[in-house]
Amino acid sequence: MGMFLTFIFDLNNSLLNIAWILVMIAVASYESVIIQGLRFKKVYIPTIATFAFANLAMLVYLNLFVIDLNNALDARLIPYRDFFW
Repeated sequence: MGMFLTFIFDLNNSLLNIAWILVMIAVASYESVIIQGLRFKKVYIPTIATFAFANLAMLVYLNLFVIDLNNALDARLIPYRDFFW
């Protein structure tokens, strides 16, 4: 997993970053539906929508207002000193 994330950080491609976010949302939604034993067809789409809204809202808030990135889809590593100072 670390090698894959290093690859994503090195490429720093907005489309690849969006795809990675969508994959993480889809997998988290799938796992939460399966673990709860719910009917997959009935609740999967609402679960994806809920996970997407919550995660994208936090992503936008943190990247634009807290960290103050110029590009919210930038995959750069945040230096420790820039985050805490």
